[in-house]
Amino acid sequence: MKSKDVETLVTYRMERSKEAIKAAEIMLQNNMLTFTMNRIYYSMFYAVQSLLATDGVKFSKHGQVKGYFNREWIKSGKFPAGAHCRSCALLQNRS
Repeated sequence: MKSKDVETLVTYRMERSKEAIKAAEIMLQNNMLTFTMNRIYYSMFYAVQSLLATDGVKFSKHGQVKGYFNREWIKSGKFPAGAHCRSCALLQNRS
């Protein structure tokens, strides 16, 4: 994938992530907690997908995204060690 294409894809996925956070905020204000958690999960998922695009990889299944991210970013130390801890429970519970 060309550098410009990667940049466009990262921008698109991060916009989706931001939209999901906005939706989560609205749902939280309306005490819709299950839907709030769903939107937070998807916000994180889109953000991780954008990160993986910088590696030139693309997956269709959530498990593949989580597996690759864990192996190539968490275990390798590319992603700050403590930054993912709070997110792990949400990602694990989503499966």
